[in-house]
Amino acid sequence: MQFIVLSAGQGTRMQPFTKITPKAMLRLGFGETVAERMTRIIKKVVPGARISYVLGFRHEEIAAVLPKDVEIILNPFYTVSNSIASLWFARHLLTQDTVIINGDIVIGESGFREVAALRNPATIVLDSGKTENLDCGVVIEENRVVLMSKSFNRGYGEYAGILQMDENVARMVKRQTEEMIESNDLNNWSEYALMQLILSDDLEVSFLDLAGHAWAELDSLHDLYLARRVQQQEFRSDTC
Repeated sequence: MQFIVLSAGQGTRMQPFTKITPKAMLRLGFGETVAERMTRIIKKVVPGARISYVLGFRHEEIAAVLPKDVEIILNPFYTVSNSIASLWFARHLLTQDTVIINGDIVIGESGFREVAALRNPATIVLDSGKTENLDCGVVIEENRVVLMSKSFNRGYGEYAGILQMDENVARMVKRQTEEMIESNDLNNWSEYALMQLILSDDLEVSFLDLAGHAWAELDSLHDLYLARRVQQQEFRSDTC
């Protein structure tokens, strides 16, 4: 299985704290940044996994802390595009079983082990413990995902920034991503390629519920506090 981490953005919602520091370089404690932690967790849970980072804003700094075997892909248009463009630059990878992770996600090891064990055609990772004031709400009907959007501030749960796809769905997402970019849809989210397949092709998409697992998406200082707690809990349990 391969992992694509989308981490090209400027983190505007956390400015001024991210004005000169990418979210991937925010420090969580115990000597690790967000990017270093995600890479360590992937390597620990899935030894031998192929890891690729799509970078843009201050890419040299992030690349410098990543292991040499992590593939670096650049999105030079990060100032005028969104994550769909980052996925387009990594489209050559969408030919096998793939997990796409937003670069501002901090997830505990137990939750990530469930992600790594997924073998569905397609899965959206969410947290049903969060149902209101959502950044991106997910709607579930008959045990499958039917809609997901940042315009939904209520729903079955909060999207947790992770998608899993098998080879066939990855190829479908590749084609959809290419079509979106060809139509100049540069400012959409990468997840909407999968959403379009749900709407136009009636693609069946499963969900993994992280309720009860520790995780955070870094959009505010409070989120950074929660992410540091995830890190602290992990290191404390390792030393017990």
